[in-house]
Amino acid sequence: MNAPCFVRKLSSASDGSARAAVAAADAQTTTTMTLGRRSKTNANKRAEEASSSLSIATRLHEEEEEEDHREPSSSSSSSFLKENKEILSVCGLTFVCALGHGILAPTIPIFAQNELGLSGAQIGSVLSSFAAARLCVNTAAGYFADRYGRKKLLAFGPVVTTVANGMTFMSGSYQELIGARFLAGVGSSMYTTAAAVSLSDISKSDKSVNAGNAMNLHQAAALAGAAMGPALIAGMYHTLGDDVRAPFIAATALSGTLATIAYRYAPETKGLISSATSSSSS
Repeated sequence: MNAPCFVRKLSSASDGSARAAVAAADAQTTTTMTLGRRSKTNANKRAEEASSSLSIATRLHEEEEEEDHREPSSSSSSSFLKENKEILSVCGLTFVCALGHGILAPTIPIFAQNELGLSGAQIGSVLSSFAAARLCVNTAAGYFADRYGRKKLLAFGPVVTTVANGMTFMSGSYQELIGARFLAGVGSSMYTTAAAVSLSDISKSDKSVNAGNAMNLHQAAALAGAAMGPALIAGMYHTLGDDVRAPFIAATALSGTLATIAYRYAPETKGLISSATSSSSS
């Protein structure tokens, strides 16, 4: 074999080896890129699955929260009054209580000025004594409601108010009048505290009872009674003349009736929460 032929064969072998090496490198690069694309695709799928699972869990959680906080529908609202006789009874008693206070609210200044000759400052202090009594007695009334029951205060509060209304009419001096109105505030505080605690007991013991609806109904009853009281006074004065005794007689009769009704029909709600807790745990 001559030299030029040998060189050509050696060169051909070198070119073949180089091409084989390039082909192997290309194959390896292609394989690496394919594996990389597959890994990226799998990672994207796992991320999409995780995101989908998270969105489903979030949606379920939101639906549960909406179910827990969902406002009563129109049908449940219509049956609210029928199914919650305890709330209705408390609100009815509150209406009668507020009606009596509404009757006396415009009457006491007239009585104090015409019958006792009090000044404007004295009349203002007489009216303030009622609110001051409520401010002082509210905490103690809450303690007695927790210790001895709500119904006792619902009935005994109007009894105190009845006595105070009679004392107000029989007052012969500024000191007697301010003491009588302070005592009326004590009776009012006893009743209103017990009524509020009773509504709280009912709403906490029964999950179907909306506490906001209960309190709104209670406030509506109180405002309706307070608004109708002066209107009744106008009717009394129009029918009976300017006789200051008529409003006191009406308010005293209302508070006495309220005490009797509360004693017989007011619900005792002290044990409702513990009963509901024990029944749910069992």
